[in-house]
Amino acid sequence: MVTFLLLTLAFDLTHAQAELEGKWITIAGAADNVDKIEEGGPLRFYFRELTCNEECSQMEIILYVNANNQCSQTKITAYRQEDGNYRSQFEGDNVFKPLFATEDIIFFAGENVDRASRKTKLIFVLGKGQPLTPEQHERLETYAEERSIPPENIRDVLATEIKERTAELHKLCSSADVDMIHLKLKMQGCISVQVNVGSLAYAKAFLNESQATEYPPKKVNELKDMFREDSEGKEAFCSSYCLHITLTF
Repeated sequence: MVTFLLLTLAFDLTHAQAELEGKWITIAGAADNVDKIEEGGPLRFYFRELTCNEECSQMEIILYVNANNQCSQTKITAYRQEDGNYRSQFEGDNVFKPLFATEDIIFFAGENVDRASRKTKLIFVLGKGQPLTPEQHERLETYAEERSIPPENIRDVLATEIKERTAELHKLCSSADVDMIHLKLKMQGCISVQVNVGSLAYAKAFLNESQATEYPPKKVNELKDMFREDSEGKEAFCSSYCLHITLTF
């Protein structure tokens, strides 16, 4: 019986690790002190990647924070405690755990205690770049209610992030002399998971069969022609991102 329980625990740990590890993007967040997760707030995290050690007793988190209007990357190391929660230090003391995880979505809940001893209950939802389904949003509301977080304190981080970054890209692409280095740096990590592997992968995110039907056919065809002619050229690189702004909004 003991052997069976140990094998079951080992299977659960392996399964959990497989679901937690990978590239992720913040879809939504909620907090009882909502100012902490508003745009520009200290706990407004833009997650990008989670990695675990063999038993996931140690988790490394790569995320972006917007400090002084600058999108900067941060790596946080969290350690699993005896009660199963993870603990890390960033903007104070953080204790958190995954509530629900699949290969497509993770719900984290936790608490932050800042340097002024102010406690904030938090929920973050990570995904692969798709907005929450009605069922997922209902799950988020349930988790929030259980933690006395008002439903009006839920924030759609994904939508806000895309609007912010596409506005920045539009400004860069509208410049008479495009700074390509600056443009590429903006694309690395500050839009979506797909962007990290380059402009071609970003285009594919819009051009695959499952996604292309969601956008105007004329715009999709223009984007296809643009990348067919010169997927790595300066004109295609800049113009394609500006075109994505019209595709998305």
